[in-house]
Amino acid sequence: MLGTLSETQIDDLLNDLPIGRIGCHADGVTYIVPVNYAYDGVNIYTHSAEE
Repeated sequence: MLGTLSETQIDDLLNDLPIGRIGCHADGVTYIVPVNYAYDGVNIYTHSAEE
């Protein structure tokens, strides 16, 4: 999704999707880590597990 989201669109997105992704960069390598999250309307709580 490209573009600017309104606050309502952001809230809808965070409430509708169960998995987010965090981009990380270490030792010259960029990678993406999937995380489960919960959104309470103010805070985002994340969880992931090592495989």
